Amino acid sequence: AASSMAAGRLGKLLRILACTLTVRGERAKGYGIAVYAPGGREDGASLVHASDGEVWTEAEEAAAGVVRSREKGARPGDSVSADALPTSFDWCHAGGGVSLCTPSRNQHVPQYCGACSMFAALTALADRIKGLREGRGPDLVLSVQHVLNCHGRASCHGGTASAVYDFIYRLSAATGSGVAAETVNPYQACSRGSLEGFCAQAGDWACTPPNVARACAPGSGCVGLPSYPNATVSEHGEVSGEAAMRAEIHARGPIACGVAASALKNYTGGIATGGG
Repeated sequence: AASSMAAGRLGKLLRILACTLTVRGERAKGYGIAVYAPGGREDGASLVHASDGEVWTEAEEAAAGVVRSREKGARPGDSVSADALPTSFDWCHAGGGVSLCTPSRNQHVPQYCGACSMFAALTALADRIKGLREGRGPDLVLSVQHVLNCHGRASCHGGTASAVYDFIYRLSAATGSGVAAETVNPYQACSRGSLEGFCAQAGDWACTPPNVARACAPGSGCVGLPSYPNATVSEHGEVSGEAAMRAEIHARGPIACGVAASALKNYTGGIATGGG
């Protein structure tokens, strides 16, 4: 994978980004997991207000034509023993005093949109880019709105991290450009069919050039940009199981995880141990 500013360095590391997650106990805490769940906060800090239907089932992914894995090499978990990994590791505190995490984000403003999986997927990708830059330069925050406008199936009504990486992979292969930076397509929390807030009245959420990346001028409106800052993906896949996830995160950076959130609907603190 590559960003427009760090193309040469990203190919080896931006690979395994989505996962299935079953975690009990302390050992995975702080390891660099961008969590998404129905109605939950995408940064994993507080998963509350859970509802049903925002995360696709495997059947829904298949119906949308999602390819979940395009791996081209071995995973860290294939060769690294779990006993060799630290019991505590956090990319937000792993850079010699410099955080290698991009900012936590909120899917619920300017109105509610069920884009949790998109936030998790793009945050994990942005975190890996920041890690490869060793924290230098401004953060590359990626545009959830670009995915909402252009994915075609994933929307404010549901999706998965795998669907996001599949979309970026296809876009990268077809155009040479990937998902746009937030600076040229800020989050509006709307997609086709959205009725929340101003979505139904605010205009067009189709995948037109201005809805990919735009610039605006006083008195003349907005136009689409022929080139724009972006991040591409050339390889992606899934990783499952605590040991494999820890190895992946420690070796290459944060991952996006979906959680069955029913056990968290009445969560108040501590470690959730109920079934999902």
